[in-house]
Parts: sequence; structure tokens; C-alpha cells
Amino acid sequence: MLEGKGPIKEAYATGANGTIERRHLVSDPNWKKIPYRDGYMELQKFEMRDANITINNPNPRRTLLLNLFLLESDRLRQQWLLHDLINSKNILGKFDGSLFIYMRDRRTENNLIQKSILQIDKVNMDIVGATQGPESPLSWITSGSLDLVAEINSDPYFQYEDSNYTDWMLSIPAASDSEEEPQINIKFNIFLNNLTAAVPYGIEGMSYIKSGLIKSVVAFMNSNYTTINLNFPVDMEVHDFDGCWTPHDAGLLERIGDGVWDSMFAMMEEQKKPNQIISHVKTVLNSVPRGLAFMWRQVFAYYTMFLFNNQS
Repeated sequence: MLEGKGPIKEAYATGANGTIERRHLVSDPNWKKIPYRDGYMELQKFEMRDANITINNPNPRRTLLLNLFLLESDRLRQQWLLHDLINSKNILGKFDGSLFIYMRDRRTENNLIQKSILQIDKVNMDIVGATQGPESPLSWITSGSLDLVAEINSDPYFQYEDSNYTDWMLSIPAASDSEEEPQINIKFNIFLNNLTAAVPYGIEGMSYIKSGLIKSVVAFMNSNYTTINLNFPVDMEVHDFDGCWTPHDAGLLERIGDGVWDSMFAMMEEQKKPNQIISHVKTVLNSVPRGLAFMWRQVFAYYTMFLFNNQS
């Protein structure tokens, strides 16, 4: 308590309900990471069950529901909130109707580098696009869903050999030559399903090369609308998470956007090869029945609605 960390060391919460109001927030180009302050919460153990949270975002402009069934974390610090959540034991819940699970690989619990797996299915693309800048291909998708599996490798117990910093990463001094700061390595495996995309206009700050590729990327997404599988790594330093509460604060979302662009461009180049053209034609032909079935369901739904309205 005298160290400015508060008297509470462990916290358990059940049945929490609340609303996060973010519709009034605007982007601040001069935003800086949050500096550490005395009195910031630092828990040695945190557990939450059966939480229901309503989120009102400026984009997308609709209510999002977060149902948190279980969250178990060995430590939770206000200054390192995102970092400690990434190193949680278990997180299970449902976000906007999409089930997700985040769990630590039990086989690596006693290892120096621990591995965790995040999986979430059927995320609506309006949520994904809202997290990306206008130069990201994910923000050009007008409809569809996303399935994601991410493998996170990190060292949650890394500690500098400096007696002035007895608490793990409370404040990070410069690493010595003999001991480099560890990285957090994330391997993304993303499936984009049932896509439609549109060409954006008026993107400022985009390079001429990328601007010239926009129509090609949109055409690629629309022609491969059934499923697009993207695989790419993201490497981050531990200090990237200092003072960060959200993936946006740490720059993670921007790096994901870059990974999506590079992975998608590599797939486009691969399809141009002669031995891939036949395979691509087969993929398109195989997707035709699915596309026709989707169109038939849409027509049937509109026809049923038309009949219902006329009868009423």
C-alpha cells in the first residue's frame, strides 16, 4: 500500500453488468501512451465470471454485447492491462454473438516461453473494418464474416536483473547487451468468408503503388468471396504494451492491417502463375453452386416476406 499500488492484491467478481459508452470519442492525432502513476491498480490475481457488458461504439453505430463467462489472470496491472490480458490463463465468452476462447497451452505453463491460443468465429466484418484504417483491405469489405485463430508466444515472467525494478515490468529500463528484451510473437490464421468488397475513394496518405493496386485487391476479394485464408506473423516488443489498454494503443491493429495487405498481395501474385490458374478456375467453379444457393435463399426470403405483407 505504501508503494502506491493499493491494498487489494486479489480480486474476484461475479455477475457484473454495465455499459461502456464510447460514441462521444473522436480520434486524437496527438494521443500518447498513458504514463505510470502512483496508485494504479496492480493485482496479483484476478478472476471474473458471468459478466454482461454493453458497448456503444462510434463505429459501427450499433450496440455490441460482450458476455464474459470466465476470465482468469495471474496478474492484472492498470499500466500493463493489455499485456496481462494476453498472458491470462483462460478467457471464455461471446462478443456480438460470436463465441471466443483464449486459453494457455498447459504443456508450456512451466516453460520460459508460454503459448496461448485465441479462437473466435463468425465475427461480422463491420466490426473488423471499424478497427482498421481506410488504407487496410479489411475496411473495404462491405459484408461477410471472419474466423480467426491466433497463436501467441510470450514470456510473462521476464524480469530485468535490476534491483531498482523488483516488480515485473513496472518500469522498463534499457536492456543490457547480454539480455535482450523478449518479443511477443503472434501467428495469425484468418479466414474471410462470404465477402463483398467495394473500391474506396479519397484515401489520404496512401502510396501511389498501393493506390494503383486497390481495384485489383477489391476484384481479388470479390472473385474469391467464398473463403480467403490469410496467414502472417506479427512480432512486438514488450515495451510496446507499456501504458496500453487496447490493441489499438499498442499498435497491434495497424500491424494486423499490414499483415493482411502483405498476405493478400502474395496470394494475388501466386494466382498469376500458370500452374495456379487452373486451380483458381476450379475454385471459382466450385464456388458457383454455393453462390447460387445463397442467391436462392435471398430470393426465397424476399418472396416469403412479400407474401406475408400481402396477406396482412
